[in-house]
Amino acid sequence: MRPTRVSLQLFRASRGAPAARSHVVWQAGAVDPTSHARQLASCDLVIFDCDGVLVDSEPAGNRVLQRLLAAEGLSLSLPEMFETFMGHSIPTCIEIASARLGRDLGPDFEQRLERAFIETLSREVAPMPGVVQALDALPMSYCVASSGSHAKIRASLGSAGLLSRFEGHIFSAADVPRPKPAPDIFLHAAAAHAVPPSACCVVEDTAIGVRAAVAAGMRVYGFAHQTPPGVLATAGADDCLADLSRLPHRIEALGLRLLPAQAHDVSALAELRVAAMRDSLERVGRFDPQRARARVLARFDPDQTRVLDLGGRLVGFLMTEARDREIYLAQLHVHPSFQNRGLGSRALRSLLSEADSAQRAVRVSALRESAANRFYLYHGFELVSETEFDLHYVRTPSLRAPAQTGHSPTGTRERAS
Repeated sequence: MRPTRVSLQLFRASRGAPAARSHVVWQAGAVDPTSHARQLASCDLVIFDCDGVLVDSEPAGNRVLQRLLAAEGLSLSLPEMFETFMGHSIPTCIEIASARLGRDLGPDFEQRLERAFIETLSREVAPMPGVVQALDALPMSYCVASSGSHAKIRASLGSAGLLSRFEGHIFSAADVPRPKPAPDIFLHAAAAHAVPPSACCVVEDTAIGVRAAVAAGMRVYGFAHQTPPGVLATAGADDCLADLSRLPHRIEALGLRLLPAQAHDVSALAELRVAAMRDSLERVGRFDPQRARARVLARFDPDQTRVLDLGGRLVGFLMTEARDREIYLAQLHVHPSFQNRGLGSRALRSLLSEADSAQRAVRVSALRESAANRFYLYHGFELVSETEFDLHYVRTPSLRAPAQTGHSPTGTRERAS
């Protein structure tokens, strides 16, 4: 029995004439692959937090503050220090500590803390792994916007060998009326570069910083180094990553378009599935290229299929079937050359956002031992049954309205099959 049509907005794009595009370069009208309130057609400025993003300074900085607070009678463990003070400006940290102590820390405490920070950070800080590769690969402008003072930022960047890269593009909470989580510092940095907030991307490692970027109307990448990705996503991060060297690829994914499939795409999609499935199927001794092609050829329906276009290149596709009040994700594949760039996550989040709007559950199956299992679990799917070769998942619709929050759960892993 032929499956019913999916009526979600994601699949309501007007279809161009077959001659209007090929499976390599498309000219048809694009569908934005996000339903977020904060949509970006491009990223013209990347704004980095400093401590914990550009430089691995959070442990050293927190030990300094821990030592000075202990001398004042407030003893906290290092995990407690991270939980209490991470992401805050120095004045805010002092306010929090004073409230804990029930007294003022004294008029010279901020100066003593600042001197201790600079002395320590000037000799104990290294660049965050992957950040140099990311900076070298970014094609757009970038800057740093930190809750620290200018002196502290410069000391950290100098010790890490990054100061020359940011000279003239350093922004401190001291420059604006309100520190994070207010958006002031990010808006200030964007205005200084004459870039609208909607064309800015922010990289933050704390929930406080993420909330500030969200309030500024900017796209946020949560760097899950000290803070769990779930915490960053809950704060509003659009995407989370654990390896900064992947940042340029994640930003490149903003150019991803979901286009309606054409009948003549079928052969190219079948070959793409063969390439995408090869590793997973070979691991379980089941790789059969003819069978992999046949799954696409037998089920292909242009009205149920969207191709993933990145700069005119066919990089993947997704295929769905509607079943009662559920959607079955029959195929989601990204070509191996484009995996681990966040493209599959971006396409899946589009589908999940539209499914939420229609209050439909989404079902999917994944081959055992495939990285796809981690991918779907990360995006909120739950394992409901198992067969000899496959695991079966369902994701119930969220009651949260995407248009109001502007966020969907995100992941750091690309589907590898």
